[in-house]
Amino acid sequence: MLKLDLRLRELVEANTHKARRNLELQELSDIPAALWSNWWAGRARPSSEMLMALCIKWPEMSLWLMTGATDPLGGQISPSTPVERSQPTATRYLRRLCEIMDLKNAEVGYDFWEYEVDELGALEGVRKKELERRLTSVASNNTATLPEPIGQYAMDDAAILNLIKQCRGGWTFHDSLRAQFVCLHALGEKRVSPMIQALLVGIKSFQEKCSLADAFSLIASEKATSEELQALTAAKELLEIV
Repeated sequence: MLKLDLRLRELVEANTHKARRNLELQELSDIPAALWSNWWAGRARPSSEMLMALCIKWPEMSLWLMTGATDPLGGQISPSTPVERSQPTATRYLRRLCEIMDLKNAEVGYDFWEYEVDELGALEGVRKKELERRLTSVASNNTATLPEPIGQYAMDDAAILNLIKQCRGGWTFHDSLRAQFVCLHALGEKRVSPMIQALLVGIKSFQEKCSLADAFSLIASEKATSEELQALTAAKELLEIV
């Protein structure tokens, strides 16, 4: 609880003005300034309502606030995350989503309006394009200069094997981006291996929304060299394709 309290203080300090801290917190949460003052002075523990209010206000820092972990690739940062590793497009999407969900939870019978669905879809599309742009721009860089968690996938075979294992159960969008980065980096170095071929099959399956077996057949039809076909055959075992 102590570490959570310290992270909460760091979050508040980074996003409010010292002279108006308690009033600003009251305005964004509808929790009386006196209660915020009691917590800040150490006379009370932060309530679940306080934590929920700040997670809704700054959802891009909710993972860090509650666990201490960050995932810059997924848009989850901390107050100390360097600007170059933050994702403004993800922040805009998460904040707007939480604003709408807060309204939905507060009003009985409230449902998404069509314009809200369109707005969230547009923000999510911009976010995905920005992730893909970053992925492409760093593909030729040295992995030592790349932000985690991307860098580890370029260097760690165990992490790549775990990504392949996750592929068998279904990837998230961010999993597919990590796989694309690994493949771009490997192909840039002209490396051919069963693990890289397995990722290529996973990417094809995710993008085409087809089974791994169908994606394997599509990839096999595109291979031009015996080395690639040999690696792809070995990848079939990694993916547990019957």
